[in-house]
Amino acid sequence: MFGGTIGGGEFLLIGLAILLLFGATKVPELARSLGKSIGEFKKAQRKAEFELNQLTKLETSDSSKNEKENSERSEASTFATKARMVGEQIGDQSKIQKMAEDLGIETKDKTEEELLDEIQKKIKEKKY
Repeated sequence: MFGGTIGGGEFLLIGLAILLLFGATKVPELARSLGKSIGEFKKAQRKAEFELNQLTKLETSDSSKNEKENSERSEASTFATKARMVGEQIGDQSKIQKMAEDLGIETKDKTEEELLDEIQKKIKEKKY
């Protein structure tokens, strides 16, 4: 009887005590409200699990998006550095201007930095 689990005899005693305490008319009402409470609890639990899963998916997609943006920034920085080195090796801006013109970018009255930014944007557009 006291072995740690509730057996059939113990359930019978508990049922009898509930019947005596609440009466025969209240027991069905108690069982009904207990069932509703359990149902509401399970419904709230499923909703919380669903929302947690949605947040996890959202955080995962945000972190992969940030990683992609950081990678693109790194590629852009590397490209700009290489383009500057090419321009410095030649000794003027003509190589960068030629590259911009080949990509269909207007070069008139633009600095080397502006041209590099536009070249970078144009190359990204062609990648995707």
